[in-house]
Amino acid sequence: AVAMTHRAAAAALRRFFRRCSSRAGTAAVSRMDAEVSALDVIVGHTERSGRGVYAARDFSQGEVVIARAEPLVAHPTLRNLRTSCYHCLKPLAAVPRESRVPTHGGRAGGGAAGHFCGEPCADAARNSYHDAETAAGDAVAPLVAHCREHGLKFPLAAARVAYAIAQGNADPRD
Repeated sequence: AVAMTHRAAAAALRRFFRRCSSRAGTAAVSRMDAEVSALDVIVGHTERSGRGVYAARDFSQGEVVIARAEPLVAHPTLRNLRTSCYHCLKPLAAVPRESRVPTHGGRAGGGAAGHFCGEPCADAARNSYHDAETAAGDAVAPLVAHCREHGLKFPLAAARVAYAIAQGNADPRD
């Protein structure tokens, strides 16, 4: 990973969020919506899981719905923070307690206090976004508080993409 100064990381995050709110970002979302609408899935929101992609019809066991090795980004809802892996969202109930790896821990400022389902997810997170996310510390508290107040997950996922960019593991032009 490429080390970035705090100033460079902050500038990268500002560019990322400006891009997300620009018309170019809106066009990218429109393209994605058009691609998703061609599939037998819908993008929606549920109380339990938040915004996501859901089946629009019954699928046969083993039927491929969307071919992708892994998601672009995932972030648990604040409600599911202590019951889902902080990286892959696997239910922690399916993982022995001794295999779980704690995240950076929460503080009064709103940091997360979840767990990874195991060392592979913890390592993948550290190699992608987690170091920058941890370095942000309580600076992210207003975002977490806003998401908690309004039941939002998407801003947290967008921030996770920004952390990956700041950590040098994603290209802001993508």
